[in-house]
Amino acid sequence: MIWSAIATLGTVLMQGIRAQRLTLAAEEAEAREEVRVDTLTGLHNRRAFDEALETEVERARRSGAQLTVAMVDIHSFKSINDGWGHAEGDRCLREVASALSGAARRPEMCFRWGGDEFAMILTATGAGEAAPLGTRLRGAFYTN
Repeated sequence: MIWSAIATLGTVLMQGIRAQRLTLAAEEAEAREEVRVDTLTGLHNRRAFDEALETEVERARRSGAQLTVAMVDIHSFKSINDGWGHAEGDRCLREVASALSGAARRPEMCFRWGGDEFAMILTATGAGEAAPLGTRLRGAFYTN
């Protein structure tokens, strides 16, 4: 009976430790993701871009697929902050991020590269095939 009690206690303790380890692993994964997301726009940030680009370049090399990186810069963004205030500048950045995300198709990836600059990784897409993205973006920006 004593051995059964010890075995039961050991099982309960091990289940508790396992639950703690699973919780810790989930929290760690969440923290890793948080440091790769721009809090203002919700897009992945420069760190995530660097990691994704390295992965996609290696994948393209192995498979022989084409890869395009598109950069988007908000023209005269400083004048938005200066003339309308930083809150309006932040709104502008969120709107651009939303438009980029809306124009992107899977598996295209959008990132806030820094400041008023955004980047997109277009997998299996050559430079000539990226033109439709430009058309979608122009439509997204000029209709809003």
